[in-house]
Amino acid sequence: MNIENGLDVVILSGMTKCGLLALVWSVGAAISLGGQAPTADELVKSGLAKARAEHKNVLIDFHASWCPWCKQLDALYEDPQFAEKFRKSYVIVPITVIERPSLKAKTNDGWDALMFKYRKHKDQDIPYVVILGPTGKPLADSFERYGSALPNNAGFPQTPEEIDAYIKQISETGKGFQFADLAKLRTFFVNVRGKSHGGH
Repeated sequence: MNIENGLDVVILSGMTKCGLLALVWSVGAAISLGGQAPTADELVKSGLAKARAEHKNVLIDFHASWCPWCKQLDALYEDPQFAEKFRKSYVIVPITVIERPSLKAKTNDGWDALMFKYRKHKDQDIPYVVILGPTGKPLADSFERYGSALPNNAGFPQTPEEIDAYIKQISETGKGFQFADLAKLRTFFVNVRGKSHGGH
């Protein structure tokens, strides 16, 4: 979902490419009641330190409460079939982009500069996912071409090509996933895609 439209059209997104997450196993500084959220850079720095200590990769998830496809990714990370696999593979760092006024304090300042650093494109649709090695080296992200003439953010993969690309990224960076787990992941996305297009 595009940032500039998201706050006004939260319901829009039945077919909108909102795009990859929002796990709340946090990586460091938690939001204090009534206080401002940590910056995006602070969260990533904390996540990388934890990843080095635990020999994992870092999965950065740019998301917001008004993004329906972000909520679909929440369901993936919390699914009993996959939750432990993701925990074994990644330190997940949720980055909250611009929020509605009532939740403004949860926005992680600097999210836009951080997104551009990895995405290298002005588009800001979410969810957007970046996978880093424990040293901070970028390993993969959800903003790729997928054989298209134009870049495409498949934050929440839907087309067969996007699903293939996502499975490949997880297979290469997620040590907690076995072949059978990847097959289940594919089924998860295919089922969600069927429901979003009116299937049963």
